[in-house]
Amino acid sequence: MSFLRSWLVFWVTLPFLLMQASSALASWGPFLSMGTTTVNADVSCAPTSGGKAVCGATGMSNTLLVDQFNGSVWSGWKGLAGIVTSPPSCSSDGNAHVICAARASNGGLAVTVFNGTSWSPEVIVKGMLASGPNCASLGGGRVLCAARSSSGGLAWSVYNGSTWSRSPIRQPTPHRTQAVPATMRAA
Repeated sequence: MSFLRSWLVFWVTLPFLLMQASSALASWGPFLSMGTTTVNADVSCAPTSGGKAVCGATGMSNTLLVDQFNGSVWSGWKGLAGIVTSPPSCSSDGNAHVICAARASNGGLAVTVFNGTSWSPEVIVKGMLASGPNCASLGGGRVLCAARSSSGGLAWSVYNGSTWSRSPIRQPTPHRTQAVPATMRAA
């Protein structure tokens, strides 16, 4: 009896789920070009406000490129000053601003902030990063960016809307081997 009931629930639920999935799939169109500028790394995008977004990428000359989407049209890629050595990570700050960050050529964190109309000059947060950052919104104008440090630990900094904090670099905890008591050893 439970098999028949499960079978009936499955076949009644399946058409409903397929109808829901088909409407979501039908809303996607093909990918469109963002222009002829060539990028050499993954693109990272974040929302601003009112259906708008910005994207960051690394250009062929290893500079940070940014592009703005106003809801229907892209502004075109714009190169920002400075050499970066990783793809960027872009995140909204929860207040309609977007922070895009990448590893700078000196190992620090190269950062620029989009305020809804323009990009700030690049700022370098000191550090010795061994990987590109990953940034996440903390809401209320705050963004956390974290990356692997050159010593193998975790390095992170939080932007509060005007300044970046500097965290101690967290070192990995060494693995310690403990002796197994004789009473727990296999015979």
